[in-house]
Amino acid sequence: MTKTPTASRKRAPAKSWTEPVETRVTRAMNLNLAEQDVIDRCHREAIAISAIETLLSGGTHLVCVTIEGADEARHLFRQDVNLGPVRRASFQRVDTSRLR
Repeated sequence: MTKTPTASRKRAPAKSWTEPVETRVTRAMNLNLAEQDVIDRCHREAIAISAIETLLSGGTHLVCVTIEGADEARHLFRQDVNLGPVRRASFQRVDTSRLR
């Protein structure tokens, strides 16, 4: 077998940073709602919450237990999803017993 010299191998061009990034599946979302409103609506729809926090920039960061729950939450909160940049606080341990 003959090997092709490295210099003559064709390489795919790098993607530009301006090209849209493909959407990733995630259990987390940022919402333009108060934390208690998010908890109440998730409880009514039986969407299990893994983590929740109030954002410094306003609104709530919600993480669902399952991808399916996150899909339901995205549909439920479709008018309130914040797609822009947000400011989050450093991690703080929170009692999640009130979420169950």
